[in-house]
Amino acid sequence: MHFYKHFYLQFQYVVCVMPQQRDDVYSMIKKLTLTDFETPSQCVLTKNLQKDKKFRSVVQKIVLQINCKLGGALWELKIPMVSGYS
Repeated sequence: MHFYKHFYLQFQYVVCVMPQQRDDVYSMIKKLTLTDFETPSQCVLTKNLQKDKKFRSVVQKIVLQINCKLGGALWELKIPMVSGYS
């Protein structure tokens, strides 16, 4: 049993800012958050947050992914109802 099982931890979501891309660390984070904490997570590379010109776009995409993983819809379509044909 892992040490963190002894603590009562309640997370809605986990965001991990990673200094570099490492598949082993990414896999460990995903396993820990999904199987042990049963919490969705999002990993973000530091270099993606340091791009001044693209910062807003990157953050918007991260927020959309978080919203979707928490059960929200990425997009919403409103289709008007038609009650008869002519």
